[in-house]
Amino acid sequence: MDNSWENHEPSPIEFMHGRLMDEFHKWRKERTDEIIVPIDGSEFGKIVVAAKLATYEKYKVLGLNKAVLKSDLWESSKVKCDLCNREWVAVRPEGIERLECPNCHNMVSFENINNE
Repeated sequence: MDNSWENHEPSPIEFMHGRLMDEFHKWRKERTDEIIVPIDGSEFGKIVVAAKLATYEKYKVLGLNKAVLKSDLWESSKVKCDLCNREWVAVRPEGIERLECPNCHNMVSFENINNE
């Protein structure tokens, strides 16, 4: 038997997904045994809040309840200059639409390249 996951916890998003399902089925079973049920926005909101609070508590050390500055969000990918076709790996603030090409030095649009 493979025990490679025994020292791991689920990622926060997977944990929250599980909590959402648990909270929904708890709410549903208080009302009906049916699987498909109508739900209004305020009841749904309560389910989401309960799952978020449980996730914040479980992963307190990660500070998931704190806002993230946009300037702290970065992305990286292999890109290709739309002018000279030079390819390189770019690390940049998230959402940047133009980069200076290291080959032709123009501020150009770029395309992400899949590594397939």
